[in-house]
Amino acid sequence: MPPTLTDLVNSLRKVHGDALRTIAVYGSAAAGEHAPGHSDINVLVIVDDVPVSQLREEGNATREWVA
Repeated sequence: MPPTLTDLVNSLRKVHGDALRTIAVYGSAAAGEHAPGHSDINVLVIVDDVPVSQLREEGNATREWVA
């Protein structure tokens, strides 16, 4: 089973901790027009900062979610 949006949020919380400010879904999924298997789910992540040492963890967290 592919990872869910909840899985992504949980992974990003683990990576960024208190520096994570917002995760916003926009586009067709936010409008209720998402077509599974066809539409992307657009996600905006806002953090206070991403130290270079966390970039690899960030990449791993998001890579697992990209199909």
